[in-house]
Amino acid sequence: MKLDLAPLEREIAEAPLEDLPTLVGDLARLQSRAALRIAAPAIRKPEQGTPEAPDRLLSVKEVSERLGRSTSWVYRHKPDLPFYRSLPGGRGGFSEAGLARYLKRR
Repeated sequence: MKLDLAPLEREIAEAPLEDLPTLVGDLARLQSRAALRIAAPAIRKPEQGTPEAPDRLLSVKEVSERLGRSTSWVYRHKPDLPFYRSLPGGRGGFSEAGLARYLKRR
């Protein structure tokens, strides 16, 4: 499936400069959603005997609150956290299901 990106390209070319940061943010959000769909099968590991449910990526703030740690601690330790997932495009996220399993084992 090939999308027609011409309208989007026109929108970028014609948008006022002050609107471009918002547009770039919207594009980044869409890119993250697409990357998550690509990576979702790799980060979903449902418990045996339960139907597969979609996983959700948590923010650093949500992870810090659930772990009882600061956001800076989460940023520093994310490579060591078993529920952190690297995603295409240099992005990453924290698997909600993975965090639940992590907390259950602790």
